[in-house]
Amino acid sequence: MVVPEWIVKRCLHFLVSRAIAQAMSGPDKSSAKPDKSAVSGGKNLTREERLAAKLRENLRRRKAQARATTASESAGSDSESASDSLSPRAGDESRRLPKPPPES
Repeated sequence: MVVPEWIVKRCLHFLVSRAIAQAMSGPDKSSAKPDKSAVSGGKNLTREERLAAKLRENLRRRKAQARATTASESAGSDSESASDSLSPRAGDESRRLPKPPPES
């Protein structure tokens, strides 16, 4: 069965405009199913509570990441000698600001 192009375009236009109008007006309360993100342990959470929980989770993850990074750096620096730790590393030089020329 061949459907004319103009019919397909008209149907798509109708569906897209309807979806946009629905998104702009917000979710329909009567037909909306609760989100998995909105339900936690059988409790409906407000937006602020969900955001706070996500922020706490993110903070815990970042702290664990930082602890792992510092632990690996300290393990690497224990094996270096004192003279190696005082000398500048190749990567550190690129991060430093250039020294101004001496005034005479």
